[in-house]
Amino acid sequence: MTAPEVRAGAAPTPAADVYAAGALLAALLSGELGGSAQGPSPEHAIAAAMLAADPAARPTAAAALLQLRAPVAHVRELGTHGDAGDSTTGLTREIDRVHGVVVDAAATWSDAELDALGAASPPWCQPILDRRGRQFVLAPWPVGCHALGDDVGDAWRTRVPAEALELDDAALRAAIEQRLRPSALVATAARGWMLALDDLLSR
Repeated sequence: MTAPEVRAGAAPTPAADVYAAGALLAALLSGELGGSAQGPSPEHAIAAAMLAADPAARPTAAAALLQLRAPVAHVRELGTHGDAGDSTTGLTREIDRVHGVVVDAAATWSDAELDALGAASPPWCQPILDRRGRQFVLAPWPVGCHALGDDVGDAWRTRVPAEALELDDAALRAAIEQRLRPSALVATAARGWMLALDDLLSR
């Protein structure tokens, strides 16, 4: 777990901590301590970058954390395989973002509504990674997720997960409901549906 430069006698630095975290991630991915970071998943690529021999080549702790905070093994898990749609579903936009999605909330959102959204972090909505005032950093949508197109008629409303609107805060629920439109619905690779905060917050 110790960075090579520290083993060689250099003083520990934040880059050495990134190396240690990368070694732990590689162990979790491979199933053994000292295991390889080589593999096909995005997590393998992150671990490999964190284990770079040159400390300057490693990502910063903040950059690594942003990538590692993508939720897994949860209802929010969106999967990375398969195709959620076909020509009959109105799925028109492939979403493939690599880093956190930064969105400035539209002026139509009140500060109280944004506070309630940050506190609720509804599990059927795109996960919130960070917030700075009216600016939100949202989890990216993995490959294989698609937003609905605007030409699907009224049937799209039946796809809105009821759980996504089961919120204790009535004002927040109303704020989300009034902004719903087809492009606010994302089909996941696991064939589930979630609300896209990157779309809702922009209106």
